[in-house]
Parts: sequence; structure tokens; C-alpha cells
Amino acid sequence: MIFKTKAREATLAPQAEARPDGRERLRFFADELVKANEAVAELEVRLDRLTGIIQDAELAQATLQQAIAEDGGVGLAEYAAGRAQDSDIAQLVQAKETTAKAAAAARDAVPNVQNMLSRARNEVARLEQQKHDEALRYLKQRADHVALQYKRIFDALCRSHDQLVGISAALSATGEHGGEIRMSSTPIQVPRFDLPSVADPNEFLPTMTHRPADIAVEDATANWLEARNRLSQDTEAKLDDLIGPANERNDDDDRAH
Repeated sequence: MIFKTKAREATLAPQAEARPDGRERLRFFADELVKANEAVAELEVRLDRLTGIIQDAELAQATLQQAIAEDGGVGLAEYAAGRAQDSDIAQLVQAKETTAKAAAAARDAVPNVQNMLSRARNEVARLEQQKHDEALRYLKQRADHVALQYKRIFDALCRSHDQLVGISAALSATGEHGGEIRMSSTPIQVPRFDLPSVADPNEFLPTMTHRPADIAVEDATANWLEARNRLSQDTEAKLDDLIGPANERNDDDDRAH
């Protein structure tokens, strides 16, 4: 009998695919930015290495010249005559020649590495900007959820407004409880935001404006007039089919809010 450990069972279990959450492009640019920064770091190390080779050659040359100056060139003359192959001056000459050859190759390589480093840094800057832009795009996408709620509330306000305009026409009267319910004919106007759910599709308008829709007003007027007539003829008349169910409320609570 083969026994499976829980860890092995977890490994064998199918892994659910991650659901898209809108951050895919943001993660892509973040990953690419890590790679680009690693490339910059590697090229900086390469350039430092070449610069170090050139500096070593300059130091070897300066050290040799100092030694020549200190003994008046005696040691160098002995070395030139082949009588001081193991002397300090011989080692300095060999170090100068070796490092000079390496420095010459390094100087040839430096411009190419500098160009590569410049391009790599430009790529980092580009990816940083793209990552920044993508983060902003994602957050604006999330903000549009709030804008959609704002639009729905505005639409609900407009529908209620049109109903009340119609109700005002139906319930206007004289007497103790008479007068117009509607106190202003000013259009509803609220600030607009530059987000998809509330942006104007045709032009940039800073506000959302609503004026009563004739059909909605006329429907509300007709229904409430009919409700008024029914109630005048029968105090127990059913009105829900015309004006909806009666909602019990606490007026004191409403005023408090």
C-alpha cells in the first residue's frame, strides 16, 4: 500500500488559476523594472571594473616614474643593461607594461559599456514611468466604481425629482393644505468627474445637469391624480397600484437626519 503525505497530496492537487484582478500589466512592468535595474547594476559593475583597470595603469606609471626620480634613473639603467632583471625597478617596469596593455583594451571597451549603461538607465526610466502610469490607470479604474455609484444615485435622484414634479401638479390645491409642492424649477446640477462612468461621451462638461423628463412627469401626474380621485370617492380605496405601497416612517427620525 502506498501512503501519500499531506504535502504530496497538496502538490498533486490541481492548482486553481489566479483570477484576473486588473493588476496584470502593473505586475508586468514591475517585473520588467526589476530586470532593468539588475542590468543597470551589472553594467555599473562592469564600468567600475574597466575604470579600475585604467586607474591601476595610471598608478603603475606614476609609481615607476617616482622610483626613477628617487634613484636618478640608476636602477632603470641597470635594468636596461640586463643586469637587474629581478630588481624592484624591473617589477615596476613589468607592472607598468602589463597594466598599460590592459588599460588600452579597457579604454577601447569603456565607450561601448557607457552607451549600454545609458540605454539601460533610459529603459529603467521608461519602465518606471510606465509602472507609474499603470498604477494610476488601475486606481482610476477602481475609482470608477465609486463614480458608478455616484451616477446611480444621481439617476435615482433625477427619477424621484421628476416624480415629485408630477406629484406637485397633481396635488396642487387651495385651502389650508393647498399651494404648490414644487418650490423651485431650477435644474438639478452636480459636479462631473473625469471618469468613464460619469464622463460626457461627446464633450468635456464639468457638470451633470438634469431637467424634468416630460414622460416621467406626465406619468406621475396621471397616477397621483387618479389616486386623488379615488381617495375623494372612497376613503378606503386601494392606491398601491398607482403610487406604490405606503412606507411607514418616523418623521422625527427623518428630520433628525
